[in-house]
Amino acid sequence: MKKLFNTFNPVLKVIELDEYTFRNFINDRFSVVEFYSDFCPYCRILTRMLEPLCEEIGVNGGKINVGKYRNIGREYEIELVPTVIVFSEGNAVGGFTGLTSSMNAKKELLRLAEKYGNEDHSCCF
Repeated sequence: MKKLFNTFNPVLKVIELDEYTFRNFINDRFSVVEFYSDFCPYCRILTRMLEPLCEEIGVNGGKINVGKYRNIGREYEIELVPTVIVFSEGNAVGGFTGLTSSMNAKKELLRLAEKYGNEDHSCCF
């Protein structure tokens, strides 16, 4: 499987974002962001699930604490955690809320990667 072009995070793991790095991070070609809270056990599970998925697909993975950075949570209307939003060049293009299976998360990320993340669409199949 060919990986998507990745400029922000060459290590290909889910990195912690703050209000400043978040803006640069989502402006990359295709990025996956988990909005989480420190007090959410499902968020920790989802982070552990997203790390290998982001690496497999070859996309940037980040997470931001909406308890700490409430303004970003409000901007993206985050009402429940965990919430995953996929960004393409700064625009929210999809995602999901709540803990889902690894298979369902992978299907959704691959679908969005095919549509927004790679012009030749050969990365994922």
